[in-house]
Amino acid sequence: MKEGISVTTVGLGLNYDEDLMARLALKSDGNTYFAENAGDLARIFDAELGDVLNIVARRAIVTIEFPEGVRPIRFVGREGSINGQNAGLTLNQIYGGQEKYALIEIETPRARPGTEREIARAQVVFEDAIANKSATLNAASRARFSDDKDAVLKSGNMKLQAEYADNRFAEARQKSIALADAGKPVEAAAALQTEVVAMNAYAAFNGNAAVSQLAAGNRVIAGKIVTEGSIGNADRKAYRALFNNTVQQQRGNGADILTSGTSIFILSGTQ
Repeated sequence: MKEGISVTTVGLGLNYDEDLMARLALKSDGNTYFAENAGDLARIFDAELGDVLNIVARRAIVTIEFPEGVRPIRFVGREGSINGQNAGLTLNQIYGGQEKYALIEIETPRARPGTEREIARAQVVFEDAIANKSATLNAASRARFSDDKDAVLKSGNMKLQAEYADNRFAEARQKSIALADAGKPVEAAAALQTEVVAMNAYAAFNGNAAVSQLAAGNRVIAGKIVTEGSIGNADRKAYRALFNNTVQQQRGNGADILTSGTSIFILSGTQ
């Protein structure tokens, strides 16, 4: 990562350490793949070689500043740092046509209906790989307040909501893996099922079918853990790869990931 090199890892078959391979890729902002058989390799190499030849930005350092009264709580899925009113993360490489984002849960003070306020200001400093020079982008995010439920629902960003749920489920599956590894399959299933209940309520409130579909898929996984009493070797490898793919917005490799908007960062607000 310090040298600006992304490491892509490929696990072939069922006899490799998926935790090590996933960490190597995640820490360097690289991709990770699970190839259960050699027939998957051609597709993987095609995707990777296309990415390598299409790098448009390197070492993108994202700094987000929150105004007084807006409290950043945590990054969802992706790793990042929060220090007081500032948050930051580094993206090692960005490919042409690719979208990257960070989901951050924030807490805002109550405000009168009809008012508007700035909730974040971001700066992205990166190396333009095409022009071979440093570049800077700036953006700001504002929120409008309303006590009209219909107005709130109408203004909702469905794609953002689905990305948020997808990352929450990725975190829950990671927790389930840790519990299953500790010989606690019931707790592992319960951790995932708790997230299913929460995201089903979220989907119902917002009328978001994509979030409901994600919840349904993860309910099946929770049920399978209960039935089998553990997480199978192949499933464990697939879940680890899917976690990386979700939090890094990697397309393909069996990951069901919706695209976000055109912003390099998106904020998820809670009041």
